[in-house]
Order: sequence, then C-alpha cells, then structure tokens
Amino acid sequence: MNKAVKFFSIILLFIIVITNNCFGQQDYNVYVDNMNLISKSAVFVMTPKGTGTGVFMLTPLDTNIAGGVPTILTAKHVVAKDYDSVGMPKHYFDSVLVFIKRKDGNIESQICKVIIKDSLLDVAALFPFNMTKEDEQKYDIFNIGNNHIANLSEIQSGRTTFLAGYPFGIGSQELHPVLQSGIVSYSDLKNHITLVDIPVNYGNSGCPVFIVNSLMQIKLLGIVFAYQTNQMDYVINISNRSLSPSNSALGKVVLIKPFISKISEYYNNYIKHH
Repeated sequence: MNKAVKFFSIILLFIIVITNNCFGQQDYNVYVDNMNLISKSAVFVMTPKGTGTGVFMLTPLDTNIAGGVPTILTAKHVVAKDYDSVGMPKHYFDSVLVFIKRKDGNIESQICKVIIKDSLLDVAALFPFNMTKEDEQKYDIFNIGNNHIANLSEIQSGRTTFLAGYPFGIGSQELHPVLQSGIVSYSDLKNHITLVDIPVNYGNSGCPVFIVNSLMQIKLLGIVFAYQTNQMDYVINISNRSLSPSNSALGKVVLIKPFISKISEYYNNYIKHH
C-alpha cells in the first residue's frame, strides 16, 4: 500500500468514527428527551394511610389500538386500608386522591375510584371519574396499545430500564418525579415478576418502570411493588423530616401486560351494561 492510499484510508476511518460518535450522541439525546417526556406520566397517589406513585395512561378498549379510557395504575398495597397479622392487605379504600400535573404546569388533584384489584398480582387500577374526554388533552398521558408494552422477548437480563417515582415524597410537591436507571437483573416471566438493579424505597411503590429495546424504543415494563429495607442506610424523609431506612437492594417489578387486558375487559363490560 503506497503512502497516498494509506493516508486516505486513515482519513476515511477517522470520518467514520467521528460520524458514528455524532449519530450515537444524537441517539442518546433523543433517548434522554423521550425518557423525560414519558416520565411525566408518573403521578402522586395519596391515601389516609400513606403515599405512593402511579402511572397515568389511556387503557385501550381494544388492546391492539392506542387510545382509550384514562386510568391510573399503581401497586395494590398503596390503596390498602389495613393489614392482617402477617402484613398482607386486608381491606382497601374505595377511592384515593391522585395529584396530576397538567401540560400548562399546574397541578390538580383528582378523586379516583379503585376499580380493579388483581387477585394475584400487587397491582390495582384507579379511575378519575371527574375527568371528561376533553380533559385528556390537558395532561401528559401514557397512550398505550400492545406495541407500547414490553413483549416477553424484549425482557432480557442486561436491558436498560428506568423508573419515575416519588421516593420519600421527593419531587411530590412540584410533581417532578425522581428518575433512576439500571438494568433488568432477573426475570420470572411465569409469575410476571422482574428484578431491576435500581434501589427502590417508600414512595416508589406503584411507579412505572420502562425498558429500552434493541431499537432504542421505550416501552412500559411494569410497576414497582416491593423493596427490601437496608437498616444500615438512612435518608431524610421530607414528609416528616425524620430519618428513614434506605434500600440499596434490587427492586421488584410486576409485569402489567396481563393486567391491561383485565382493565380493558372491565371497561368494555361497563360500557355494555350502561
């Protein structure tokens, strides 16, 4: 290879590397923008017993088509009224208060009816019964169809995940959810459970967890339903200005794809009989 050919080969390689880096940076910026946009669907759930997070979405009447009925999805134990001797929820509130941020930046509260509590999974659906069809345009709602929910083939260990929630009430006053990212660590697809290496704490229960597939598409994976307290770590809980145990273990996520069909079935039956 003569010097001229070698020189131009080096220049061409340099251009390819720079171009790939530029496109990679652009892709990353788009991903971050989309992550921040989607995180706006995280709402703050409050009951007389405590607080949690939910995801505000449109549940499709036909699960193959986006658009549908406004619904808030959260963990079932978030809406629990009391517990039995082993710490399992025994009774549930009929309705709870949900704080939602509108697109214009204003925050409003909605009284939401607890319409479905799954018998096996720690997940519940809430309906904002004072919201009209016209109101839907005022909010950042996660508009889902089957193509917006992670398929089983996309749930692989090592996939990037992120969640948006209000641990210890952080971000709840201005409704600016805390974003945390990690990877899928383990999946038990038979029991609809996934572990992510993201520390979750009190207030994260019910928060949406998203996964990034091989095409850099962000899809809804599930919601946080459990954590393990590490008594060695503490943070300041802004709700009562006290020290609270902080978790540094794996977060447990319940997959919500099978639950979406139950919500759609509930709405379809309701429409049929009213």
